[in-house]
Amino acid sequence: GAKRIRAHKVWKHIPKRKIHIAVIDTGLDYSHKDLARAAGAGYNVLHPDSPPHDDNGHGTHIAGTIAANNPESGMTGTAPQTIIHPVKAFDQSGSALISDIVSGIEWCIKNRMDIINMSFGMQRSSPLLREAVRRAARAGIIIVASAGNDGKRRTDYPARYPEVISVGAATRQGKI
Repeated sequence: GAKRIRAHKVWKHIPKRKIHIAVIDTGLDYSHKDLARAAGAGYNVLHPDSPPHDDNGHGTHIAGTIAANNPESGMTGTAPQTIIHPVKAFDQSGSALISDIVSGIEWCIKNRMDIINMSFGMQRSSPLLREAVRRAARAGIIIVASAGNDGKRRTDYPARYPEVISVGAATRQGKI
């Protein structure tokens, strides 16, 4: 994926300071070899006194897509020089409450993240989520979200909000 989108061509334009990316998802497997250089402090919305351990795998997968950096295995994400801050708002089955997602966004604002990644989608808008996204954008945070996984041209929320960069996938032939 990183080669296909030619991510390496923009790496030279990235600031010298580390970029901090919050991944609001199921957490992070801190023992994953491909993420050892990228793992930063995070937050567990579901159990605030516990680390944001990934008990589902999706959050770790997304973190790897972004920031994998393991010369031994050859795994490289699209932005391997970044720091991932896992924000666990989703449980082991991959489900979340809007209020937990909003709490995760609030943590990102308070902790001055550069980017928020949200690789999930909903069919309907939520006034609470909408306002949290606005607050994050006003705080100067870049917000990226999944357009959806159903192959349709209609984008999910929160990717549909104007403050959010909506990201989708394409086949090798360039089809949605």
